[in-house]
Amino acid sequence: SVGGDKGSAALEHITIGVPPSDFADMDPNQFIGYATNTLSASTDFKKAQTLTNIRIPAGMNPKFTAKVTINGVLFVEMPNVVEFAGGTTVTGVIVTNGNQSDDSGTNQLKFTGNVDSQPVTSLPPEFGTLRTLTGTFIMAPGCAVDFGGNFGTLNGAIAANGVSFSGNAGGTIRGSVINYSN
Repeated sequence: SVGGDKGSAALEHITIGVPPSDFADMDPNQFIGYATNTLSASTDFKKAQTLTNIRIPAGMNPKFTAKVTINGVLFVEMPNVVEFAGGTTVTGVIVTNGNQSDDSGTNQLKFTGNVDSQPVTSLPPEFGTLRTLTGTFIMAPGCAVDFGGNFGTLNGAIAANGVSFSGNAGGTIRGSVINYSN
C-alpha cells in the first residue's frame, strides 16, 4: 500500500518523471559521540545481545544470529558488513561513517530477521541529550541497507546509499526513506 491506498488507487500517490531533488548531506557526527562502548571481537554472536551505545570497529563484519536489542546509538565504522539474522529491536539510531558518494554496496547493514524500532524519545532519562535528537532510525552514508525480514514499525528516517526490501519484508515506516545511490 502507498499512502493508505492499495492496488491501482495507490498509483495516485506515485509521480514519475519529476526532476531530481537535492538532499542535505548525511551528518552522523551528531550521534557518533554517544557510542562510548566498543563491541569486542570475543563477543559470541550466536547468543542474545543487548548493545547499549556501541561502536562496531571497522572490518569486524559481525553476524548476529540470535535476538539483538540496541539501546541508544549503534555506530558502525566502515568498512563493515553487519547482519542481524535473529530479530532486532532498536530503541535509538544506527549510524555509519562511510562516504556518501560510495555506491559500491561493499558496506552493508542486513536485517534478515524481524526488526522493530522505537524512537530516541523512548529511551530512559539517563540517555540525556540523545533523547532530543529525534527523527532518525538509520543514517548510513556509503552503506547499503537491506530489510529481508518482516518489521513492525520503524520509527524515523532511513537514509543510505542503497535501501532495499526483499523477500517478505513488510511493515510500517514512520519516516522517510532516502536512497542516496542511483
